Amino acid sequence: SGLLVKSLTNALAADMGFGTREGVVATVELPPTLEESQGLQFYAAVLERVRSMPGVRGAAFVRTLPLSRASRRRFRIEGYEAKPGEDMELVINVVSDGYFETMQIALRAGRAFDSRDRSGRAPVAIVNDLLAKRFFAGNALGRRITDSGGRAMEIVGVVQSHKYLTMQEPPVATVYYPLEQEYRPRMTLAARVDGSARAMVDPIVRAMSAVNPRIPV
Repeated sequence: SGLLVKSLTNALAADMGFGTREGVVATVELPPTLEESQGLQFYAAVLERVRSMPGVRGAAFVRTLPLSRASRRRFRIEGYEAKPGEDMELVINVVSDGYFETMQIALRAGRAFDSRDRSGRAPVAIVNDLLAKRFFAGNALGRRITDSGGRAMEIVGVVQSHKYLTMQEPPVATVYYPLEQEYRPRMTLAARVDGSARAMVDPIVRAMSAVNPRIPV
């Protein structure tokens, strides 16, 4: 029992690379009858409502929360020739604007996603500093990566690496897509709040449901 408590204490004190306190998360899965444009309007309306709530310091949507699971895609890296047998499948995530600020993931270089990164605009990506070091000797801004779907994206930002899969494993090279350019019908709202996170759960859920009562949260 003592070892269990000690291990838990050490885990809670470990640097995850993202904020772990005062957070509320809530997942929605939009129906397939909603078109992509309607889904994006729903996400935008939810963010506007939640961000305006008293006690909310930041809110954003994310496809996969840290320490939950991981999706991967194969990539080609501009100016990098993969070694024979080298694994070029990288972890990917999809996030809205405001995600890195909300999760307290530090921006190392460039910029975060914003209103410029919409559907129909030039594809962009943000990578973590582990990927930037591995493939670009740390100088990733303005370089291009191409995913298995043939989409070539310019890297516009580099963020701090963080624990992604488990607390025990080291960080992994990660590519972030902007939600506006990689629509997903299932997303999780992450909100950072003042005071008790538990007290903010019901108000946040009500604010989300007010946008469209037919979509369960």
